[in-house]
Amino acid sequence: MPISDYRITVRGEIPPRLTSALAPLECDARDGRTTITGEIVDRCHMFGVLDHVRTLGMELIEVAPLDPSAGARTDDEGDRR
Repeated sequence: MPISDYRITVRGEIPPRLTSALAPLECDARDGRTTITGEIVDRCHMFGVLDHVRTLGMELIEVAPLDPSAGARTDDEGDRR
């Protein structure tokens, strides 16, 4: 899984005091939904975020790459991820 920016949308508003566990991802809660955005570095990271959402009792609405045409990024050493 290449490093990519994702948008994860859940039903319900995650309170600000609980979003610190998702850092450095950004959380925007409004209108009965929370949007979590940011860089997901690998499959394990994605499953960790989704597990946290499940633990909070939130209903997953959508997981989507922010820019699927951007392609894979590289890590600091130039290796493709």
